[in-house]
Formats: sequence, C-alpha cells, structure tokens
Amino acid sequence: MQAAMLMAEQAARGHLERELADAKADNERLALLVKEFQRLRHGRRSEKLDPDQLNLALEAIETAIAEVQESEHQRRKRRGDATGEAVKNRPGRGARIFPADLPHIERVIEPAELACPC
Repeated sequence: MQAAMLMAEQAARGHLERELADAKADNERLALLVKEFQRLRHGRRSEKLDPDQLNLALEAIETAIAEVQESEHQRRKRRGDATGEAVKNRPGRGARIFPADLPHIERVIEPAELACPC
C-alpha cells in the first residue's frame, strides 16, 4: 500500500516539476520578447525605427502571450480546473498540532524604552 502511495506521489511530483519547468520556459521567453520590444522602442535608434518593424515586434509579443495563455488553459483543463480556481477536492493543509508533552516557553520581549520618542 505504501509503495503504491509512494509511486503516486513521485508521479505527481514529476508532473508538477514538468509544469514548473514549462512555466519557467514560457516566462523566460516572454521576458526576452519584452526586452526586445523595449530595446526597439526605447533604443538609441528608436527614432529611425520603421513602424512596420515595430508592428512585427508587437505581433510577436501578442502571439507569444496568446500561446502561453492557451497552454496554461490546457494545463488547467487537464487538471480539471478550467475556471482557474483551486481544485475543490484537494485536501488542504491543516494547522500543525504539536504533542502535548512538548515544553511551552513563553517569551515577552519589551522595547528598551517604553516612553514615546515624540
């Protein structure tokens, strides 16, 4: 039973790591496109930039954003989360409960001066 749980956990971890790697790659690609756009728009020769070139850069950025949004939508769809909200049947992390036999140490830290500096 534990072996099956361990295998399922490893598979889930691998799936999440692949999704994280995909998201990081998408972010890097978008960051490069934004840098390129900023260089084209605010670069040293921005006054001589052909408007058609600027439109091509903008179009490339819009296409990349649409691709990332679509891939994110597909990932959510595969997880059963088409709305973008957290999956409802996923168990949450509860508060940590410490054993009763642990010693409790209460510390009160007061400021050096109690008088207001005003």
